[in-house]
Amino acid sequence: MASVEADARERAQRRKVKTKRATEWKEKGNQEFKAGKFEKAVEYYTEGLECLKDMVVLYTNRAQAFNKLAQYNDAIGSFHLSSPKKNGILNPTSSNFDEIWYMGDS
Repeated sequence: MASVEADARERAQRRKVKTKRATEWKEKGNQEFKAGKFEKAVEYYTEGLECLKDMVVLYTNRAQAFNKLAQYNDAIGSFHLSSPKKNGILNPTSSNFDEIWYMGDS
């Protein structure tokens, strides 16, 4: 039992470090996005995803940066990776789906 608890603590500590690194990349990406440097923002958000693949905000932020670059297929692809799924199928009722779906019309 002690080994299971030690393993859980170790995994929690690794997760904490990964989350910190991913958050740092997200913040760098946000700075670049605000400065209008969307390509650099995409790079930083992608770096964050390499640290922590389930940090949803990185996918949605990256989708918005792709949108600003008029790379709509990449934006939709990034958004799809962040979206809740039911039985492996995208849930089109998620909050940002309409925004991403229609972004080519703006």
